[in-house]
Amino acid sequence: MASRSKHRPFPGTACARLILVSGCIGASPVIAQTDQNATVPAAADQSGLQEVIVSAEKRDTSAQKTPIAMSVLSSDAIAANGAANLEDVTSLAPSVSFSKSDTSSIVTIRGVSSRDTTEIGDPAVAVNVDGFYYQRAIGMSDSMFDLERVEVLRGPQGTLYGRNATGGAINIITAKPTKDLGGYASISYGNYNAVTAEGALNIPLNDWIQVRTSFFNRQHDGYRDNAPARAGDDEDAKAARVHVMMEPTDNLTALLTAQIVKLGGVGPAVYGTPLQLDANGNVIHSRPPMPSEPTAWPISEPSGYLDTTSKSFQWKFDYTAPFAKLTYFGGIRQLQFHSLLNLDGEGPPKAFYFQTNEQPRTWNHEFRISSKDNERFTWQLGAFYFDESNNLLSLFQDYNVPTPPTNLYIFSYPTLDATSKAGFGQGSFALTDTVKVEAGIRYTSDFKRRTGSLNYGTGIEDQNASASSSKTTYHGGIDWQVTPGTLLYGKVDTGYKAGGFTDVAPYAPESITAYEIGSKSRLLGNTLQLNTAAFFYNYTDQQISQFIDGRTIIDNAGKSQIFGFEFDTTYLLTDADQVDGYVGYLHAQFKQFELANGNGNQNLSGNAPPQSPRLSLNFGYQHRFELANGAGLTARIQTHFETSSNLTVYNYADDRQAAYSRTDAMLTYSPADKKWSIEAYGKNLENRLVLINSEENGLWGDYNYQFADPRTYGMRATMHF
Repeated sequence: MASRSKHRPFPGTACARLILVSGCIGASPVIAQTDQNATVPAAADQSGLQEVIVSAEKRDTSAQKTPIAMSVLSSDAIAANGAANLEDVTSLAPSVSFSKSDTSSIVTIRGVSSRDTTEIGDPAVAVNVDGFYYQRAIGMSDSMFDLERVEVLRGPQGTLYGRNATGGAINIITAKPTKDLGGYASISYGNYNAVTAEGALNIPLNDWIQVRTSFFNRQHDGYRDNAPARAGDDEDAKAARVHVMMEPTDNLTALLTAQIVKLGGVGPAVYGTPLQLDANGNVIHSRPPMPSEPTAWPISEPSGYLDTTSKSFQWKFDYTAPFAKLTYFGGIRQLQFHSLLNLDGEGPPKAFYFQTNEQPRTWNHEFRISSKDNERFTWQLGAFYFDESNNLLSLFQDYNVPTPPTNLYIFSYPTLDATSKAGFGQGSFALTDTVKVEAGIRYTSDFKRRTGSLNYGTGIEDQNASASSSKTTYHGGIDWQVTPGTLLYGKVDTGYKAGGFTDVAPYAPESITAYEIGSKSRLLGNTLQLNTAAFFYNYTDQQISQFIDGRTIIDNAGKSQIFGFEFDTTYLLTDADQVDGYVGYLHAQFKQFELANGNGNQNLSGNAPPQSPRLSLNFGYQHRFELANGAGLTARIQTHFETSSNLTVYNYADDRQAAYSRTDAMLTYSPADKKWSIEAYGKNLENRLVLINSEENGLWGDYNYQFADPRTYGMRATMHF
């Protein structure tokens, strides 16, 4: 079965063996046909680009014949780039941006994201690990090891994925057990004393039970030398996973999965510099001084810390009946999250910290019944249930006066609940041998509740708030397989993100309607792939998060409009050379937006949403040098360029990231039998200081910033057995 292919060695004999898929417009990323997918190995005696099998429509289909704009990153591409967390993976996919708010991850696709990372906030891009939906912005990166592939779906996925997928979905598919005895081990060392060890062992116990165990350990010193405090932006991650696959009959398959992840270290580092004020005491929104070096600035003591433990158990049962396939998926994930973050990012006399303690427990259940594949009418019906409970205690603290620490604000919410229920269906009917129509519908009902108290230093305020919302979303499309190698499609999709409440007032759900046309083509004897897509979004009531005087406030933005196009190509020039490229144009703008910001309403109509650069470019080239005795040396260089963008809705000069490029290079040697390989790598060779978070904080009088990784480099050795 393709979905159970074992972890394949890299690099292989084909030129695409180490290709990083820079992107793909409307289809799987740049190299999708080769190593971006783990289902079909590339070999020198196979001509052209290989087929990529994906599960984007919750059934196995060819990426080039799936009418969804997506990028597909294979295990080989992920391993070759040393991708070990969500930030690493999103940096490989086009039209995707990554940012942070303190310890929380924020993913933006085509200019659509959610900055509400509070305990009741929802992401705009759904992250799913083997079908398990990750709600919390903390801990999203804890399953990025021993992967089969990652699928990045662009545009709202309101029917099959539904929950909070207004921007798109990221599906992380781990490597599953196979009937072959084998495994791999990998170790790398780089600057900042970076040590990464990873491995897996696949054991077939008998004809119907197979076990796959895997582990991951990654550590590096802090990128930010924050003396006298310990260096921040470090990493200390440990993880282990066990899959047990059982096939007691020809019609029944069961997969049981247990996983544990521990994250430690200092955690994120925030850079702070005092707000500049004019004669009237108003903030000057010009760019403040940045650190003289992108890796050093002083902050207060004590050092921050990150202490997170995630435990999960999942199960999936597939039963093939004479008339349909039945699938039941379920799982539970428990997260223990504790952190201490220096908020002001400065040294003494400022010492403002935020201590967070959360214990979210999440349940997922999904049941689907679907028709057999390759029929004129294919369909699937399903039901989804999500439940999360949490216990939170957060403290805004001053470690200076009078005796550290002084609790300035206290947030205590022992009861936090969120539930989501949905029913969905989608079908496809072939009008002719080459033309088919699709339609889908989903009804979602959401409920949130928070009970507890808060204290802003003026006394305890009891909190007992709840919010309910619901929405019907739909999908419609038509596909034309013009030739065996060319697909044209057009579709309309809607998406919805649940409403909620803050300490101040409730906020409404947000909705998006997306129109898209695209093409996917294989030309020149299957050596050239050209994928294009053009899209137009109507976005209403977008939820905008802002932090004012210690309170998080959510406003609805009225109307926004987003449109653009994407062009992706992969070309096998020769058996030893491949080029891949991506061009994306994006025009994103608020059309109606009156933002209440504490000083009266501010009209932000005409501004661009965060992280929506007008132009994005990816380019990659690789060449394989054939050596004696069948050995090979594969060299690859890849670069990403994007024009300027802002990190807040205000579009001030102090939250703008200027145009930049980021270039990576890899050089890999492997012998003829491909049993092992050695790779040298360098990432962000320009050593750009790239912003991933920007805020003006009047509460403690600072501009605050967080940055992407600086230049990193090292060596990696991998052995397969």
